[in-house]
Amino acid sequence: MFLSEISQFAVETLRIVQFAVFFIVLSVASWTDIRRGKIYDWLTLPAIFLGLAIHFIAGGIGEPLLYSLIGAVVGGGVFWVFYLFNAVGGGDVKLMAAIGALMGFRFTVSALVVISIVGAFMALLVLVFRRRLLQGLKESARTMFFIRKRRVEESARITIPYGVAIAAGSFVTWVLMFLR
Repeated sequence: MFLSEISQFAVETLRIVQFAVFFIVLSVASWTDIRRGKIYDWLTLPAIFLGLAIHFIAGGIGEPLLYSLIGAVVGGGVFWVFYLFNAVGGGDVKLMAAIGALMGFRFTVSALVVISIVGAFMALLVLVFRRRLLQGLKESARTMFFIRKRRVEESARITIPYGVAIAAGSFVTWVLMFLR
């Protein structure tokens, strides 16, 4: 009985560390993306490593580590495709890989859906406040139907700190999955 109590304590401690790292990464990434327009490697790369390490400690070379690795590849991979078309930055790609490594495959797939909704809402708000909604919708439709890398002058390009959308969408996903 004593050994199982120690084991349960270790699992709960790992879960606390996992969630603490997750929330710290989301908070710092949002802050740096808003303030400097960047999500730094010094934040995301250790988070990827820690996510994989936490899952390895929890389950060895088994299902938890595999789901963590797949989560990192799927999260980072989906955003890497958008990166190829200059839709997001490299920091966003690594942030999604970190979220995948920390939270696993199932969480990452759910978060990608919520993040896309939050990102679309943020983009609409920015377009409305800048009085460029029609232009933004036309550009989005053109991009959807003519998938290719487009060069837009920096002065004409409207951007949002997508790290904030990633953080908000990930937080909402966490609330929906873990606080039910």
